[in-house]
Amino acid sequence: MEVRDHFRAAARQPVHLPAMVEVGGRARRAVVLDLGLEGASVEGGEPLAVGDRVLLSVTAPNLWDPLDVPAEVRWSVSPGPSGGVRLGLRFHPRDGRTLRALATLLATTHFE
Repeated sequence: MEVRDHFRAAARQPVHLPAMVEVGGRARRAVVLDLGLEGASVEGGEPLAVGDRVLLSVTAPNLWDPLDVPAEVRWSVSPGPSGGVRLGLRFHPRDGRTLRALATLLATTHFE
């Protein structure tokens, strides 16, 4: 049995959504690879430190505007499977509207 070094309270589902990761006023292109109510895995940009605060802006097929979610870097791997930096993000939503938008996005059946 494999030993896991983390516990995820909310399930994630695989997605492939364009996004931007903003840190320190600089935005980097990224792709969201998996998504849940509490966090996401993204690939793209340059390495970030664990604990860095970022703003993830996800472009979703069911939203008019990008969904902006404040988050914290929980882990960083370079390079990821596609050669870019891969980040694990934990969300810190500002309000219930953000959580509702995330839940609606997760209920959408087609992400590509």
